[in-house]
Amino acid sequence: MVENELEVLRDVSSRLESAGIAFMLTGSLALNYYEDLILSKLYWAKESRSDLQLGDVRNLLAPECDLDYLRSRARMLGVEPLFEEVQSRNE
Repeated sequence: MVENELEVLRDVSSRLESAGIAFMLTGSLALNYYEDLILSKLYWAKESRSDLQLGDVRNLLAPECDLDYLRSRARMLGVEPLFEEVQSRNE
């Protein structure tokens, strides 16, 4: 059953992306989409620049993350400069 749910999520995500509609998965679904968890934390830290959220982002960034996806979504959410800042500190 989980496989079917993931297929539906991928289909819906693809359709939203193709239509140019910005979206972000949250809650338990974010665990299945690791990059969306990173984006959620960046969005939460956008105004507050919370050390806790930014520290979490630094800890969550991993070599296997899809950086193109992260950059594109960060741009759509208005947190690209913050993403670039956090990523540069991780290098």
